[in-house]
Amino acid sequence: MLPEERRHNLLRLTAERGRVKISEAAKRFGVSEMTIHRDIQLLESQGLVRKLHGGVALAGVQEVPYRERIVQQYAQKRAIAEAAVRLVQPGYTLYLSPGTTTTEIARLLPNENLTVITNSLPIAQELMHATQLEVVLTGGSVRRYAEALVGPAAEASLAQVFVNLAFVGITGMDPVGGLTVYSESEARVLQAALRSARKTILVADSSKWGKVMGPQVAPVEMVHVLISDAALPKSAVEYLQARDVAVTLVEVVEDKR
Repeated sequence: MLPEERRHNLLRLTAERGRVKISEAAKRFGVSEMTIHRDIQLLESQGLVRKLHGGVALAGVQEVPYRERIVQQYAQKRAIAEAAVRLVQPGYTLYLSPGTTTTEIARLLPNENLTVITNSLPIAQELMHATQLEVVLTGGSVRRYAEALVGPAAEASLAQVFVNLAFVGITGMDPVGGLTVYSESEARVLQAALRSARKTILVADSSKWGKVMGPQVAPVEMVHVLISDAALPKSAVEYLQARDVAVTLVEVVEDKR
């Protein structure tokens, strides 16, 4: 294995797990611990990871609370949500992940024959008075920063359902790091949702591209469709399309509020 390939795989493994022991990485890649130390030093100099005592973790990520994220990239999120809602058909069962873009989708859903499953407290509240929708809130423990339900109960709820469309929001998307969120507990719930969905729609504005923001949910090629804004780099579009991910880019009219 070439050194560049090994470092790529080390970064992917770290993104998947959140942190990796140096001894484990050395054994996995068939090299000395000193070689892994040098790999970590190079990745750390690029701002991708941080060295721990006896291990490595993703570079420090400061979580932004849900309420603060609502106003960030609002026009992009609204335009993405409008495109996402056009994919919904009467009778569908939907999953809406926690997040500000998925909350915009909830606000735009038609009040008709739909079932919406979510582990997002704001989305459940948003849909509470939509009388023609069946709203299913998973069980679980409250993760306050995300205003979401996580844990074994949430995962089990999603494992028992069939979903026509899963609309998934994330905090980062990267060819190496994959789709990432702030916490391992959130990642596990999203993994359960992806396994239950016939089709997965990633809804993420262009600012998320090239960022690794925590534990990996899945490789980027695991989704069927990405809806983003027109500022998404051409190289990103080409990368995704080469891996059979359909890409929809929306034009954004800046919010005048």
